[in-house]
Amino acid sequence: PFVVNGESVVNSNALELDTVAALSAKLTAHAGDVLAFDYDANLDTIHEMVEILVNGEKATPIYYTGHGTWTYQFTEDGDYEINFTYAETQSGSATDAAGIVKLSNVRVLSGADAEAVLAARPVYTTTLQGSDFELEMLSENAKPIVFHFPDGASLADLFGCEIPCCILPEDTVSFRMVFGDGLDASRIVAMAMTDGTEYYPVAMTETDGQGYPFEVKVSSAEDGGSDFNAIVMYPDMFDTESEDASVSGFLIFRNEENVNSFLYSLYNDGDASWTYADGTEPSTTECAQPAEADAFRYTITLVDENGEPVNGCMINICSASNCCPQMLTDTNHYAFNGIDDEPYAYVIHVLKVPAGYSFDTSTAFTLNADGDSLTIIVAHA
Repeated sequence: PFVVNGESVVNSNALELDTVAALSAKLTAHAGDVLAFDYDANLDTIHEMVEILVNGEKATPIYYTGHGTWTYQFTEDGDYEINFTYAETQSGSATDAAGIVKLSNVRVLSGADAEAVLAARPVYTTTLQGSDFELEMLSENAKPIVFHFPDGASLADLFGCEIPCCILPEDTVSFRMVFGDGLDASRIVAMAMTDGTEYYPVAMTETDGQGYPFEVKVSSAEDGGSDFNAIVMYPDMFDTESEDASVSGFLIFRNEENVNSFLYSLYNDGDASWTYADGTEPSTTECAQPAEADAFRYTITLVDENGEPVNGCMINICSASNCCPQMLTDTNHYAFNGIDDEPYAYVIHVLKVPAGYSFDTSTAFTLNADGDSLTIIVAHA
């Protein structure tokens, strides 16, 4: 439950994974009245939230670290039941899961008091109309590229929508989230899938007067990371899984070799290709080569029962909150320092093996957090 702590109520399940703290209240309100309360939250963004239901209907949750005043305006006279729930889940590690939420000064306001608390809500910068939104590329050196897939296939088959692709030979890439006043800005988020998954909610991003800029590290296979970087913007962070969820985004590659690796992982028979948007052909067909193994904290090697290299496997590297799949196109070796360079007892799965081999994909391997070298045997079928 939530428990009384001085003048506040606070969840009692911090650090207790797979538990839920709940609180409910009943009240009578008139149309135009506003339910308000103050909150102080320390949460792992996106993965943890306080879900709030008003007569069973979802209201805007509390989903990020900070403090402020939450409000909800009633549209009809009547009796209402308000339910608060906070879940500690396996989405974070034991230390990440120490979510603390304090709620205080719960009140129902009417008239001028209701108008005042609504007027005090955050004002967001909007530059588009209605429900329009866009993720703008700010990095000037990004070079657009185009993939050419066989049989009508497209990147929409992977990402749910057509997504612009670029090569950017830099360590970081910059974007700006822009949107119209018809969207609830507190629910807008950008999600960066590079060596892990990072979230950039508008509500936690400073405006530059034109929108909400942020910067993302560009991963590459040569650095022990992913060969591609997917950055997408969702107008509603709580509707990212449905088939009709709208997105705007980019697919970023550090260089041509990483594009080749990505394409090879999808089509290794040569039926697919890519060019620059102006029609220029790539200067190389070589795939990206990972850096030397001794430069990294963890190494993974795949061999057959005779100790011979097995190229072309796909592995998955998972922490408690993120998973990072890697296609080992023309190598049997993968080395890395950790998702976002963080040491952890990562769990490794083999997702796919090449033709002629067999493997039980339910098998899991756990790396020593301090550093480890793992050899996985993939037997001939």
